[in-house]
Amino acid sequence: MVNNIYSFQYSFYENENLTSVVISSGVTSIGICAFYLCDNLATVIIDNETVASGLTSRDALGYLIYHATTIYIKDGITPASYVTTNYTNVTDETIGDVAYKKYTK
Repeated sequence: MVNNIYSFQYSFYENENLTSVVISSGVTSIGICAFYLCDNLATVIIDNETVASGLTSRDALGYLIYHATTIYIKDGITPASYVTTNYTNVTDETIGDVAYKKYTK
């Protein structure tokens, strides 16, 4: 889980062991290539308005959603149009006691 990291770039570059990531509200930016070549990163959970609105292309925000097949965005946070256009299956899901919108391809 990515938590309590406020800004990072190249942090997880080529990390093939990374399969999921949680971007908490404390993250203020995601730098260049932070998740580039993380070929097994399939699930992204976003609790952060800034990050959700910054997902404007598949390589935005350090390739965070380049390979992701499932994105959870906390209820009440509006995702960028790239997410709603490319992840067409949307369902409601609860993780713990937090409500999310689950976007899948």
